[in-house]
Amino acid sequence: MAPAAIVLAIALSVCLYAFVVYPAILKMLSLTRRPRAPAVPSEPWPLISIAIPVHNEAAVIGDTLERILALDYPTDRRQVLVVSDASTDGTDEIVLQFAARGVDLLRLPERRGKTAAENAARSHLIGEIIVNTDASVRIDLAALKHLVAAFDDGFAPAWPRASASAALTRASAAAFADDDSVEHPKTPADRVDIRTNLTRFFIFT
Repeated sequence: MAPAAIVLAIALSVCLYAFVVYPAILKMLSLTRRPRAPAVPSEPWPLISIAIPVHNEAAVIGDTLERILALDYPTDRRQVLVVSDASTDGTDEIVLQFAARGVDLLRLPERRGKTAAENAARSHLIGEIIVNTDASVRIDLAALKHLVAAFDDGFAPAWPRASASAALTRASAAAFADDDSVEHPKTPADRVDIRTNLTRFFIFT
């Protein structure tokens, strides 16, 4: 057989496997799997933290927060933190309007980029599971429960959220007013405990 014919045969075999054989194998495997029961954790739903790094997202941040607050997940098991990367278009003012509904604001004094904003948020997040998303993303209303339940391995009860949230709100308000670096809470009542076990992340982008 000529070399050209061998190369052609190999190329056709690869394409046949990629577009016909492999999808057929996946389909057959899916038919043999038993359907999973509706996911309901054995313990109360775990505490999750939803982090949203933003920079000058005044046009969409209000709708985004309304969507997040409408997600099908217990409100007492959810922390929502918006990290403003030194926004200058009124984003912070809009976010502060949601403070009474459980949305926290962490303002960075100077722009550092998305990765730096996510890193700055880490020490303020109190959830066992962390969800990172963007201001332009619209999460399906039922997505959180489905994703969290897939990791159900006997969640331990999480600590109360109130003191940490109150401390973050005070610190964020001070940062927004003075445009200074946000300091970590100093008093024992305001200190945020960080879990020492592996934290699980979801990313919606």
